Amino acid sequence: MAETKIAGGEYRVQPLGAKDAYKLLGELIRLAGPGARHLPAILTVTTDSSEGKMLADTAELIAVSDMLSVHGVDAFAEFKAGVCAVAQVKRPSGSYDEVDLDADFVGDLEGAEKLFNFVMEHAFGNFFKGNGAVGPAALALVLIRNVFQSQKFSKSRQA
Repeated sequence: MAETKIAGGEYRVQPLGAKDAYKLLGELIRLAGPGARHLPAILTVTTDSSEGKMLADTAELIAVSDMLSVHGVDAFAEFKAGVCAVAQVKRPSGSYDEVDLDADFVGDLEGAEKLFNFVMEHAFGNFFKGNGAVGPAALALVLIRNVFQSQKFSKSRQA
C-alpha cells in the first residue's frame, strides 16, 4: 500500500486487482484514442525554443480538443473522479474513506491533480514513467500523462 500527503490530507492507495487495472487501462486507451494522432508532435517537438514550445502546446491543445469532442467533458471528469476514487483519505476520526473528488478537493484542482498522478503512478508505475513507451497501452498512458494532466499543461503556460 502506498501513502502520500497532499495539501494537509493523508491518502493511500491499495494495489489494484488485475481485472480492475485492466478496466482502468481499457478506459484510458478508449479515451486517449482520438488524440493519438497528435502523439508524434507532442513527443518529438523540442521545447527548447519558444517556437517548439508553442508547437508542442498547440498539439496538446488539439489532442485535448479531439478527445473532448469525441467523448465529451463529462467522460473526462468521470474518468478523473473514478481514478481518484481508487484512493482513500484519512478522516479526522482516523478512519479511511473513499475519496470524493467534489467534496475533498473543493477549489483545489492542483491537489486533485496530485492525487490523480499518485494513483496513476501507483497503478501503472513502470508504464507511467519515462518516454520509452511500447505498445498501445503504454502510448495511451503517455498521451494521458502529457495531455490530460494539467500539471504539464499549466507549467507550459506559466513559463
